[in-house]
Amino acid sequence: MQRNKIVLSQRFKLTLASMVLLSVLAGTIVAFQLSSTETPSTQNGASSQEDREQSQNHFSVIYRGFIPDHPQHNASYPDYYICINDLANDFLESYLLMEILNQETSGYYFQTELELAPPGWAVSWLNYSLGYTVFVDVDRTVNYYIVLNRTKPSSIPEGRITESLDIVVKAYYDPGCNELYSQDSFTVTFHLIDRTSPVWTVLYYDNFDDGTNQGWWGTPSYTLYRSYRYSLTAGSTESKVMKTFQVPEAYQEAYLIYSEYMFNIFAWVKLNGTIYFYQDIQHFSLLNPNEWHQLTVPLWIGSTQVEISATRYNNYVDDVYVIAK
Repeated sequence: MQRNKIVLSQRFKLTLASMVLLSVLAGTIVAFQLSSTETPSTQNGASSQEDREQSQNHFSVIYRGFIPDHPQHNASYPDYYICINDLANDFLESYLLMEILNQETSGYYFQTELELAPPGWAVSWLNYSLGYTVFVDVDRTVNYYIVLNRTKPSSIPEGRITESLDIVVKAYYDPGCNELYSQDSFTVTFHLIDRTSPVWTVLYYDNFDDGTNQGWWGTPSYTLYRSYRYSLTAGSTESKVMKTFQVPEAYQEAYLIYSEYMFNIFAWVKLNGTIYFYQDIQHFSLLNPNEWHQLTVPLWIGSTQVEISATRYNNYVDDVYVIAK
């Protein structure tokens, strides 16, 4: 059995407009909250109203969902859901793509930091050439990545834990990042799931190893598989596989956990015909294409038609679980 990589991504857009208005558009898993900055002091030690106006709330983080501006996307599920089992690495990684557009009359230096987080989390940068401070000049757009890392739990006896991280974006006047222009914080929430915990009931497990489609719209294939000897493919004329799952009303929460082989493509999940989860970063060096990746999405209680789609044919799906408690 091959080990999985997890698929995690975020998209953010920061727009600096005229009249000292900075709008931060955040994507995938961000719930925003405003954060006041520490204001400069006057000579007598008191903070003036003018100082406060110059240093506070020039931008804010605004949630946008998995794939900003996608006409069919529903942003009801902004959080990350990660199954910790059968992963290739002993750590979890989340890539956050930041896009900053400066339309003000001055350039600024940006830093993104982990402000508050549970133990085990850290933040690093993956800018390729920009370094840890990003300068965005007037009428310029800059993209860069930050990476959230956490040691993978060995087990979660209660089945699921929820951890939230407060991340702050700061804009400075100077390259040494000593003179603050403004800042704002946003919250990223992760739900870590251990499907082997005894609190879960496995309602479905489809591995296609009997050579049938096991109730899916799709075709069994032995070309690629995560568990020997078959997987499910959309075939050469379709880009989606589908199945309807029933979660009895006796349960309070349920999750779909599955593996998908990535071919340098975008992938998304529809529930009852609506896109709720969309891989919104197609950066091949980050997502490690042509490998098996594991994805986890919440399911509704009752009947849910799940459609797993991709932007090219012959996407492969294997080891599909539906768990509930």
